[in-house]
Amino acid sequence: MLLQLYRRATSIVIENFEFYKITEDLAKDGFAGALAALREKAAAAFGVPLSAVAPQKGSLTGDLFFLDDDKLLYLKCRRQPGQKKTDDPFDDPGALDPEVNFEAGMIAPVGSDSDELERLCSSISTILEVEFNAEEVAWTEPGIGAEGLGEIGQPAVIEDTHLELAAILREAKIAPFLDALKTDKGEIILDEWLADRDDADEVEYFIDKLFEADFFDEDVIVYSMLTGKPLIRAKDRAGLEALKSAGVRDVNGDELDLENVRRMLILPKEKREFIRKSWVSRVILVDLLRKMGVPRHNIIDIEGPAGTAVIAATFDGTPLVFVLADDEVKPEDFADLADDLGKLGEPTVVVVTGKKVDTDAARAAGAEECLVLAGVDEFNTTLLEQLAASRKGAVAEIIADYDNMFAINFSEMAMRRFQDPAEEA
Repeated sequence: MLLQLYRRATSIVIENFEFYKITEDLAKDGFAGALAALREKAAAAFGVPLSAVAPQKGSLTGDLFFLDDDKLLYLKCRRQPGQKKTDDPFDDPGALDPEVNFEAGMIAPVGSDSDELERLCSSISTILEVEFNAEEVAWTEPGIGAEGLGEIGQPAVIEDTHLELAAILREAKIAPFLDALKTDKGEIILDEWLADRDDADEVEYFIDKLFEADFFDEDVIVYSMLTGKPLIRAKDRAGLEALKSAGVRDVNGDELDLENVRRMLILPKEKREFIRKSWVSRVILVDLLRKMGVPRHNIIDIEGPAGTAVIAATFDGTPLVFVLADDEVKPEDFADLADDLGKLGEPTVVVVTGKKVDTDAARAAGAEECLVLAGVDEFNTTLLEQLAASRKGAVAEIIADYDNMFAINFSEMAMRRFQDPAEEA
């Protein structure tokens, strides 16, 4: 199963913080912690109050919340060394306010939203503010292992319209049409181009989809029945009808023959970058990383060599650099990226190109390893397999922290049964 991982974090200063009070109130909000349930059973078995089996006073504690068969919420709480309450040099130097760091997260199948996690964070915020008089609690999306990203680029932004467009442009059937657009300066007489193709209906289906996405401009051209040469060009058929009604004739003095009209599709200059393979790859990649739970500020555009789009990201703490090429990636292209690779500390480089790649040149430039993909179709196979394996390791590391969070001092709990209530108070 491919796993989604969402994380949220906050840090606050709290006096007299007790974690078990958090789990008690969370249970009232519908978040029954698995470790809290075990503590309740232990307290009942020994006949002692729940506070007697509260988490140990160590720095790290937490709980797990199993919402259903597919989703797991987790909460970790780490106490940090206190901060001095005031700057007054005459104050008691031992008077410290303890800082408490919270991390909440959700592990679920890919494609799951984060609604339950947001609700958990909201509930924790309310408890902290009401029970512990904490100031307003603000949760952030932590950038795990994101050191160095801010030095080399800006967050990669894609729009919903770009996703719709890339989904069409990635189709193999339309590739010959896009190649023709590049060679014909962004203009194609559609009827002529489709005339000799056996797959004309299939290709035209995708072309119509692009037209619906407002990808093209369109003109109509009247051709001479005698010479086959273009005679007059207008924005649409209605324009031609208006010209004919106004008495406009062709260069030969004949009436306009609207039976011999062909469509010309025109790709505006500002949209020509969209038919680059690197543009399509970039949009699909950024969307995939976001769906895998990578925070937006952990996905960065880097200025790359000509004919490429370069994305840097950290995936569960692992630095990755994607070189998305229109054509060939040369050894000198890797050399141009050496400074950025160095700032990320030997990242894994993923090259997307249909051409042969000198992986040794990537390693020489600072890559720990180099993975080569033939195109975007391998995003959902080879790349996803790599990310899924990395994600599984990250999840195992998160859960491993809970192995030592549940400890019971049996002798102390047994002695609590004989403790005088006055002593306990």
